[in-house]
Amino acid sequence: MSITLKKVKLQYMFKNKIGRYLLYAIGEIVLVVIGILLALNINNNNEARKENNEYLRILNNIRFDLIKDTLSISKAIPYYESRATLAKRIVNDELSENDYKSCIFCASMLAFEFPILLNKKGSILLSNLNLSISQNDSLAFNILGFYKENEINFEPTRIEVGKNVMENIKHWRNNYPWFSKVISGKGDPKFIDYITNDPDFKNRVAYFKVMISDNYIKKLNDYNEQAKKLIEDIDDRLL
Repeated sequence: MSITLKKVKLQYMFKNKIGRYLLYAIGEIVLVVIGILLALNINNNNEARKENNEYLRILNNIRFDLIKDTLSISKAIPYYESRATLAKRIVNDELSENDYKSCIFCASMLAFEFPILLNKKGSILLSNLNLSISQNDSLAFNILGFYKENEINFEPTRIEVGKNVMENIKHWRNNYPWFSKVISGKGDPKFIDYITNDPDFKNRVAYFKVMISDNYIKKLNDYNEQAKKLIEDIDDRLL
């Protein structure tokens, strides 16, 4: 064999060997990349599964929060409806002096509120969850929207009702000698005269009526209806 042919053969073998090596190396790299991608995919799937399980757990917490809220509000509604009816009768001068003497709630409706403390732990957990869930899941979006809306529209009214109660109590404490007796459950003729004839009492009842019957009761009913609808939606998701 000539020297030239030997050189060509050697060059061919060398190139062929390098080619096979490169193919092997590329194959190894591809396998490594595939392995990494598979590992990442498995990890992402695990993370997604963990996030979804956490989301379902939070939905269950929100469900219990809403159930407790609706039970409380369902008791508050008739409480305020009965007092709104009484307030209307007082404003319309439908009570006699004897009616006032036997009226248990005439003054107490201005001095007490039905305690409503909304449960928000679940909604706080949801708002801190992965942002993509709250933005892309319609149920999460509706839940957060519900709490945000009621934070703006419901909570200020609830707080105002409580403030009005404290304002009435402080006003009576600072201006009327009968306060100490009445607050202790004792009768006082001057107190009966106050609720029967004093314009201050009727003005306060009129404000209570507007605040409760024309505003608060409606918001209580709205909250309950929306909360019950969300409970149904959550139940459908958890099934």
